[in-house]
Amino acid sequence: MYNKEFYNKLKQTNITQDREKTKERVKAVWMTLDKQQKQEVFNISDLKKATLERTCRLGNISAILATALAEVTRVDPYYLAALTDENQENVSNERIEQFLMDHDYKNILNEAKQNSYIPEYIDDYHTVRPDVDKPSEITIFPYDSVSGPSIPLIASSILDTLSDDDKTSLESMTEDDMIYLLRALNLRARFNEDAKSITVLLKKILIG
Repeated sequence: MYNKEFYNKLKQTNITQDREKTKERVKAVWMTLDKQQKQEVFNISDLKKATLERTCRLGNISAILATALAEVTRVDPYYLAALTDENQENVSNERIEQFLMDHDYKNILNEAKQNSYIPEYIDDYHTVRPDVDKPSEITIFPYDSVSGPSIPLIASSILDTLSDDDKTSLESMTEDDMIYLLRALNLRARFNEDAKSITVLLKKILIG
């Protein structure tokens, strides 16, 4: 999922080819979203509620809003901007990237991809990210070449750092909440190495 820094480089210029179509399509999509999804659109794009309301009222839409809606809902941004009348469901990341490139954001996309990669090296005990400011202490987990770090031990260590309120909140999370969070994490993993590592770890936990 693109971050706020990326979105801030996009223009707020209107790109719709048909205001009436865009107005109706954005309204229809917005009505299907739950509270968390709506907030996610604002969180990733840094847009305000007034911007969405203006689009629903006037039909104008920027690349920022079209991309944010596409990332959260997987609705085709071309469809939202009335550049096509074909409403594709669950559009791919490549489709969203092509939409941005068609609106002259290729350089910004390339810059985001270059900045998102942080190389890693592995020693006998743990994976180390060569950040500029390394922590003075590193938690070392048991590791072997076959199974890797002990997942139960890692989970236990993390749980020990949580407050009782945090544990209660996590334990009460519904299946729908978990599905939504997994989708959001999967989107972030495209341009964030930490999110990508977490995604891989979750897959390892799920398959055993």
